[in-house]
Amino acid sequence: MVDGLYPIQLRQHTKSPVGLLSTKVSSSLWHVRLGHPQSRILQLLRLSSLNNIVGFCESGVLGKSTKLPFFSRKTYATTFLHTLHTNVWGPASITSYDGFRIYLIIVDEYSRYIWHFPMARKSDVIAIFSAFLHQMANQFNTTVQITQSDGRGEFVNQSLQDCFASNGIIHRLSCPGTPEQNGLAERRHRHIVDTGLTLMAHASIPPRF
Repeated sequence: MVDGLYPIQLRQHTKSPVGLLSTKVSSSLWHVRLGHPQSRILQLLRLSSLNNIVGFCESGVLGKSTKLPFFSRKTYATTFLHTLHTNVWGPASITSYDGFRIYLIIVDEYSRYIWHFPMARKSDVIAIFSAFLHQMANQFNTTVQITQSDGRGEFVNQSLQDCFASNGIIHRLSCPGTPEQNGLAERRHRHIVDTGLTLMAHASIPPRF
């Protein structure tokens, strides 16, 4: 015995790593003992007990996930302009020809129609929304009941809240750090940006534009 251990003299020509066990255990147990590594790492150990492949590790998935998945949201809007989803994109690193670096989108939940408003400043959201609500009431003879947005300053301010209150609109906010709750508008952002980049690539427009 040396320092509480029994040394085993292996042959000098043995070059591969060797692990000696009193009992054989499953690959899943070694996976847990070693801190949930990948299967490839377990194969490098060359342990004689690794006679099966590590299956699905629920603990590893939960431990490495940043947040739980969001389930598909049920659509409650039954009429046009019943519920609107809105969000601001930008500022972009490049200013447009007309001096815009930001845009506002408003998405109707029922029809999924998108209104797109280029802006020079985020503070323009108040004027755009006020004019939009008046135009929708005049053109379609209907009113907006619910508006969904995130909690940023362009939506959470006294002027816009007064505009919603005067029109009888319920303003719903997504929870901080949870953009999925405003996913309908967030996905439209990606669609707009991807479509614009595709059109630029098809027309061979230089990236500086």
